[in-house]
Amino acid sequence: MTTKVILAALMSACPLLWAHAESVVALKSGEVLQGEILSDTNGTLQIRAFSANRTYSVLRSVSDSDVKGIHEETSSEATERTDYQALSGFQLNPDQEQTVEWYNQWIGAFQKFVKSYPDSDKVPIIRHNIALCQSEDKHVAEGKVKFADRWMTPDEKRLEVAKSAIEALKNKLSNLQKRRDKLAQDVDTARDNLASVQ
Repeated sequence: MTTKVILAALMSACPLLWAHAESVVALKSGEVLQGEILSDTNGTLQIRAFSANRTYSVLRSVSDSDVKGIHEETSSEATERTDYQALSGFQLNPDQEQTVEWYNQWIGAFQKFVKSYPDSDKVPIIRHNIALCQSEDKHVAEGKVKFADRWMTPDEKRLEVAKSAIEALKNKLSNLQKRRDKLAQDVDTARDNLASVQ
């Protein structure tokens, strides 16, 4: 599946999954909970609150006396949130450059968000991501490749990858030697214990 198809699927699917409005509950402690209010009875508010990256949710019970304020999302705010969430899969690989098509697809998706929500507080983050894509795309156009978050020639990368593999093998050997020494020590201790028993 191409990047274009994946992005299109995300952009179209997310509103269906999360487009309903949510509540933002500000607590007097300074904590902010965002999610679905399930009930508000007997002086206790129950909310299914999402984590910051929305990878999980937790059921929270909060005393009404601890609540500073509640903001109900408008439909436009909910749409903006879900459109932004559709872009949350963006991540650069420190050891691998991407294709020109990949950068162009993400830049297009980011620019669409900026055009749709020019006043959003997420625009600075989106513009930063656009700049990152444009910068990487420029390196790729120059024939450079990426490794350890640095740009270099393909020959330099092959050398760096080899060095990294050798270093990993050295570390593995060192760990095996430590394990061997520990086992030898355990064997000596066991022999001493056996000798004292006999």
